[in-house]
Amino acid sequence: DGEGRVGFQEGEGKVGVYAIYDKEENLRFVGQSRYLENSFKVHLGRMPSECHYFKVQTVEKPSKTLLEEIKSVWFHETEASDNDGGIKQQRWEQAINV
Repeated sequence: DGEGRVGFQEGEGKVGVYAIYDKEENLRFVGQSRYLENSFKVHLGRMPSECHYFKVQTVEKPSKTLLEEIKSVWFHETEASDNDGGIKQQRWEQAINV
């Protein structure tokens, strides 16, 4: 919101696809999760400078095919600006070394 808080009142606990955008509204990541708020907070902690906007689509009866189709459409609609052969993709998805 306008005060920098992340809110997922609707959709938490539902399976969904989400997209993260940088401050110039370039697509940085598209993922799927059952725990949208937690996933976004992890990404925010890993790459805060690249997490400014997001969009979410929840699915009542999810299937792997449907979720992958939504991700593919979003990715191709905006031509993600992180097309680096997957190097940064790993930064978004790999476990954090503590």
